[in-house]
Amino acid sequence: MKPSVFNRQYISNSNESFGHQIDKGGETREYHRHHSAKESLNLQQKNEKLARKQHLSSGHILNSEQLQKIITNKQGCHHFGQSFLEPFLQPFWKLMGEFVPYSLSPNAITLIGLIFNGLTTMVLLYYSQDARSDVPKWTFHLCALGLFVYQALDSIDEKQTHCYVVSGNNNVGQTLLKEVFNHCSDAISNAFVIVAVGTTLKLGTHALVMYVLVMIVLFAYYATHWQTYCSGVINYQIFDIMEARFSAILLFFITGIFGSHIWDFEVWIGHTISLLVGIFFSYGHLNVVLVEGGVGKNGSTVADTSVISPLAPMISLITLGLLIIHSSEDCALDKYPVLFVATSAVVAVKLSVKIVISHVSRSEMTLCDYCLAILVGHYVIGQRFNLITDHFSLWICLVTTSLNLLHYCYNILNDICNGLDISCFKVTRDDDEGEDGDDVRRVRPPTFRSDEFRDEKRNDDNDGSTALHSSDATYKQQLRQPKHFTPPAVKFNRKKDADDDDVRDAAADNDVVGGGRGRCSRSGGVGGSKKIVRRET
Repeated sequence: MKPSVFNRQYISNSNESFGHQIDKGGETREYHRHHSAKESLNLQQKNEKLARKQHLSSGHILNSEQLQKIITNKQGCHHFGQSFLEPFLQPFWKLMGEFVPYSLSPNAITLIGLIFNGLTTMVLLYYSQDARSDVPKWTFHLCALGLFVYQALDSIDEKQTHCYVVSGNNNVGQTLLKEVFNHCSDAISNAFVIVAVGTTLKLGTHALVMYVLVMIVLFAYYATHWQTYCSGVINYQIFDIMEARFSAILLFFITGIFGSHIWDFEVWIGHTISLLVGIFFSYGHLNVVLVEGGVGKNGSTVADTSVISPLAPMISLITLGLLIIHSSEDCALDKYPVLFVATSAVVAVKLSVKIVISHVSRSEMTLCDYCLAILVGHYVIGQRFNLITDHFSLWICLVTTSLNLLHYCYNILNDICNGLDISCFKVTRDDDEGEDGDDVRRVRPPTFRSDEFRDEKRNDDNDGSTALHSSDATYKQQLRQPKHFTPPAVKFNRKKDADDDDVRDAAADNDVVGGGRGRCSRSGGVGGSKKIVRRET
């Protein structure tokens, strides 16, 4: 008998498919799923990538051992605690995230905010190069806007990650890269903000106070990652970096309204409070490092090194800065406070980036650095031998240390991207397929929408099927299903079903002839709606 259209059989090559057979009613139905040539190629690429990982070549900054530890680092750093303003601002960041194009990667969003923050700070420093001059009021409003934009973009870049469903090891790589990129950007932004705050407060009249304030704030950020390097955990405090940024935004806004002349009188209590806040901010991290110790062997760091060793580079920077201030005949700090403080801030940022990389790669932090060597050269050439002027020497130090910082960050990100086989500013690829077979797709983030949006139905491709957004995990699992696979429909045996209907009809006829038993249920009454037609014999 010719098989019915309902009795479909899915026949495929047994060497390239898997399936199961169901024997029911004398008929065999076989379900198979094909492995496409593309999947086989992806499997081969995965094996080649695993083989390459065993023989990684050293990068520009990171050696092969450090790259191997970064690849095997599946955890990154854990985040615990919550600052005071974070729960109140989360709905606002989610609302802003809806206006961000899905095509922008999280790192690109952070970079845009960092550039905007840096440009607005440069405008303020252009009008007040000695931190004592009066500047136009609009520059302070511009600074406040630039810092707010960076904070907003820095907060929603994590939400933007939900726009991408990345299956496989690339998800871990993108998370680690985003973590490193965010910490590096935060370190650079902190340098911009604290120098702008010192200029707004006109601390150029007390240059030593400005230098101490800047170094304490930057040391507080360094101590945060020093603690992370020792314990492997980032602990957020009640007053954290978000609260510090909004305090600076409020300061810029007030100064933009009343003008910078409100800071002309001496308010030592204000400077004292600022110093105490920085010291308190650092003390919480120092207490964890010095008292509790690290998570390594015998209380060591994550790299099994001494918990005290990362303190040496920062102490060297502060000592070298005080030595230059003390030995300067022309008092370079008083004459060029912004230039001197900015140079020291760049070196502190470089040290903060290095300790972040040391934690991610689980390696020992090097105590020597090119930026520290540049400051030593300034001290020897400019201070001891007086071969060049302090102004020209400080400009050389600022330019060279900034270029060294950018070069270091670029090479670090390049090494990580090459080692993990990912891109820094691009999450999706043109073919929606990673080089190692990882499925990468861009989707709309359910976290940006209301609960009603998750319950809506969405057409899946053009086949007319729908997918219910019941949860994020279910949605991601649906997206990971290969497009060429269609679950087989339920098969029906028309002949068998027809025979069963005939048997039921015959039984109903007998009931009607025998006295009406079952007439109500078989004639459209309470039991059903099917009518029985008596057959003629």
